[in-house]
Amino acid sequence: MKKWTTALLCLILCGAGNQALATSLLSSTDPIHIGNTLYTITDQHRASSDAWLSNLHGYRADDGAFSGLYLGTVTGITNDKKKRLKTSANDAPEDILNLIGYFLEENYEGEDIEKMNREDTSHDFLNLTYTTDDKSGRWSTKGSQGVDFYTVKGGNEFALYYLDPASNNGQWITDHLLNGGGNIPGISHLSVVTATSPSPVPEPASLILLGLGIIAMTGWVKKGRKKRTVAT
Repeated sequence: MKKWTTALLCLILCGAGNQALATSLLSSTDPIHIGNTLYTITDQHRASSDAWLSNLHGYRADDGAFSGLYLGTVTGITNDKKKRLKTSANDAPEDILNLIGYFLEENYEGEDIEKMNREDTSHDFLNLTYTTDDKSGRWSTKGSQGVDFYTVKGGNEFALYYLDPASNNGQWITDHLLNGGGNIPGISHLSVVTATSPSPVPEPASLILLGLGIIAMTGWVKKGRKKRTVAT
């Protein structure tokens, strides 16, 4: 019984320890080096209501101004793959996937990445609404397909957001961006990364309770067997 109990608790605690692996994109002022690319990421959250969630490595808007977790703003990308330095802060698909993989601490290939420009009037996958100053609005997918991550591009920067659980609609803002004049710009475009739809993972506390229940049940069953053996 003790061996089974120890093994089961170890399995539960190991599983709990691996829950929600993530690395903060804002943990250092130095650029993040991924492959041949350097990403300069800054913390540009401004609202005092944005609560920093240390276990999830992002900011959540308590007032609902934006959906999901704000992970940081990419202000520069330097790629020396061809031994020529080129700096850009455009959210190319490979750059989005690189940053998501770094955040999740695993090689992230994701699903499709869809982009909708501000001037687009229609899109096969996305709907986008804007306020009069183009600095906030809503996005939604056409159908039930959920979104894990999305980026908001404006000026020469883009902000990255994480949705957990995945959602097929949300609120966007450009408050986490600055243009060359130091002002909040209007949106240039929005990109979404469609969810990989993983099976729900129990919270660590739930795993421990489940394990203790199994242990108790195992002990009860063994106790019952011993009683029946004595009776016979």
